Amino acid sequence: MAGLRFAYLIFVLRHAAAVYTLDELKTVVYQGAERFTEVINRYGAKIGMEHICDVYACPAGTRLTTNNSAPLPSSNGCGTYGVTIPRPLLPMITACCDVHDLCYSTCGVRRRVCDRQLNFCFDRVCASVTQQPPRFLDSDPDACWVMARLFDALVKNLGCRAFLKAQAMHCYCR
Repeated sequence: MAGLRFAYLIFVLRHAAAVYTLDELKTVVYQGAERFTEVINRYGAKIGMEHICDVYACPAGTRLTTNNSAPLPSSNGCGTYGVTIPRPLLPMITACCDVHDLCYSTCGVRRRVCDRQLNFCFDRVCASVTQQPPRFLDSDPDACWVMARLFDALVKNLGCRAFLKAQAMHCYCR
């Protein structure tokens, strides 16, 4: 059921600019994001996802080393598993996600360090939003906080694979 809600939310966000007014979009996003955040946090807490894969480790007798021949780190904005949120809808929050993606590619970094930096960036962006007429979804104070909490829950509970993949690409054991 949570997967269907997430798929619906992504569908809405992808087609929102052409279909919804900002007020209609806010209502849909608030309802979907708040429900999905609750579900993903409840699911993650049950299986302890926030404690899994905090560090990319090497077998005993070897040490983690930066892979200097790895491709340059890249970012995909806010998204995972091939699903990304369109940058025009959330430009300020997307910038936080880009920095987070690059952090995951830093060999030997603890996942929780990157995730905390992401959360801090979200907090900074949303706290700076004023009550002026919003131009983007993340320039509306309420929408910004709802989306920030949603992305925080997604990263905390579903970010393990992305973290391990980035570490495997940019590190090796010797």
